[in-house]
Amino acid sequence: MTMKPSSLINRVLLGLAALCCAVGLKAQTVSSGISGSLRDPAGQPVAGATVTALHVPTGTSYATTTSDAGRYNFRGLIVGGPYTVSAVAKGFKSVERPEVETQLGTDLEISLTLERTEIVTLEKFVVKGEANELDSASAGAGSLLNNQRLTNKPTTQRSLADLVSASPFVTLRALSGDREEAQMTALGQNNRYNSIQIDGSPINDQFGLNGTGLASFYNPLSLDTIDQLSVQVSPYDVSLSGFTGASINAVTKRGTNQFHGTAYYYFSGDHYGKFQLQGEDVNTKITTGAKVVPKLQRTTYGATLGGPILKDRLFFFLNYEKFERVAPPSSTSLTNINAAQLTSIKNAFAKYNTDSGQKINWGDLGGNATNVSNDKKYLAKIDWNIMSGQRLSVRYSQTEGLVPQFGSFTSTSLTQTSTTPSLSANAVTAFDSNFYSQIRKEKNFTSQLFSRWTSTFQTELKFGTVQQDQATPNNVTAPEVEIFGVTGMSRTGATVNTGAIVAGTDLFRQGNEIHVDGKQFSATGNYFYKDLVFTGGVQREENDYYNLFRQGSYGQVIFASVADFVADNPARIARNVYDPTKRSVADLSDFTTNGLFAQVKWSLNPRLSLQAGLRYDFSEVKKEPAFNQALFTASGFNNTGTLGGKSYYSPRFGFNYAVDEARAMQLRGGAGYFVGRAPQ
Repeated sequence: MTMKPSSLINRVLLGLAALCCAVGLKAQTVSSGISGSLRDPAGQPVAGATVTALHVPTGTSYATTTSDAGRYNFRGLIVGGPYTVSAVAKGFKSVERPEVETQLGTDLEISLTLERTEIVTLEKFVVKGEANELDSASAGAGSLLNNQRLTNKPTTQRSLADLVSASPFVTLRALSGDREEAQMTALGQNNRYNSIQIDGSPINDQFGLNGTGLASFYNPLSLDTIDQLSVQVSPYDVSLSGFTGASINAVTKRGTNQFHGTAYYYFSGDHYGKFQLQGEDVNTKITTGAKVVPKLQRTTYGATLGGPILKDRLFFFLNYEKFERVAPPSSTSLTNINAAQLTSIKNAFAKYNTDSGQKINWGDLGGNATNVSNDKKYLAKIDWNIMSGQRLSVRYSQTEGLVPQFGSFTSTSLTQTSTTPSLSANAVTAFDSNFYSQIRKEKNFTSQLFSRWTSTFQTELKFGTVQQDQATPNNVTAPEVEIFGVTGMSRTGATVNTGAIVAGTDLFRQGNEIHVDGKQFSATGNYFYKDLVFTGGVQREENDYYNLFRQGSYGQVIFASVADFVADNPARIARNVYDPTKRSVADLSDFTTNGLFAQVKWSLNPRLSLQAGLRYDFSEVKKEPAFNQALFTASGFNNTGTLGGKSYYSPRFGFNYAVDEARAMQLRGGAGYFVGRAPQ
């Protein structure tokens, strides 16, 4: 049986609607669009004309025909350009507009005027646009940094936060440390309320512990891989959701028909020529009399390479980057420890190993407190023009970062109220067995299929995964030992008898891991009819969480004095355990968000467009927390409640009106000039 094209379109639309009812949060536009109208010299629409948009760097061509209203629409285009937009119609001379640069998530309005063949004979008629301060295609408040603006944007530490702060709606907080650790606040909202994505795939800290809102320590990708960066705070597009701060989306570069690559190296340190910029550590000078100048340096190197695998058809883009930071840790607050006490403590640790038959490396006082952080990034991307109207983009990226931590070595005080009497110390230090590291790894895969089925119907399908792992490897596996009543010198240079030494595995790192596995699905359809664009789609984001937090599972042993430690007379011994018959070793949970949306955009004329839509979101939770009978008995509170089943509607309406008609026509129609023979 042969199916008519109109029947096929109807069935596809019905299938999409059925899918909307079955599934459906955070999506982000990863492409661009071009739309406009064709008119004759009298201002009448030209129907049935063929309009072509050619992406010059890759040779990717898109073609469509104008509607009865003279309108044409391209969606799902490669971001950037340049494009050459041309139009051909019977009875008219062909016209083209070169050097068109598209913008992420925006329908660029390019309207053309065709001259009749009997009026003038030309070899070519080229339309050239002139940019101005009036962007008649914009909707909502936001900022867009294209490749040129990204290249010219200064950044003190090659930081993504620096780039995002180019938006006047975003400020950076918590800059006492590295700028990469800055918290991005949009319109005064909590910094965790942003949606941060790469190629439309979320890279937020899904678990929510990190102040930056990112799962990675530093940049989630190399700045040299970003083609365009969008920062939106009030978009009216119903396909966007999942934030009340800013929607931040970085679209990565791609290969072209020409091989191109870069190699880069950046270094900053504590010297400027022969001049030392970093002064000596004042605390060390006061407490020990020694002159210590902390070493400070930052090194970044990497490379990119892109090009064709098959000309006009298949392209690749690769990136590798490594970052290293060397800095001193915060100074310890207890120094010049009484030599006799320190010797007794070390001998007692050795005796514990002998008596227990263990080989625990309790380390030494302060140990090798070097602060060297590193971060590696990998990215590989493939773009494939499968056939006319079918384009596939696939990207894999990975970030691995390590930051050393120093446990109680940098603490200024320590208090224990669990002992009788309670114990406190106003100066603290630690053996390096109390040190640990924080490791974060993020793996991100995303794929998009852009399909143009007919001149009036096209779809965008997306699938992505994200894996976020956080671990805290320890120097040793041992209980945390706290010894009070230590004699030494405080940071002020005063002698204290109420210091403390800590050794063994940090109490809160005894079984501490986070693993998040996420998946995202989305399907969007666009149907063009005269001056209208109908958009509908579904989105679904699934996250599964593995949270291992068993503080004190190796144990905690507290001693009120050095003498008690030597005599093995603890003030308190504690160890947390769990019952495997009642719960798993880690907390397992999940959260799924679904979105269903529809909208219509009406281009009334080159100066005015209207957009209205409705979005419906609902959540799902499969795993409920284990019922806590003791809590229910004591408080009457049932702890098994979840956010599953919560839903809300989000109606949206926006319009764009170009007040200056001359500028609007200039932006959309451009200024014409002749190439070839002049009229006779």
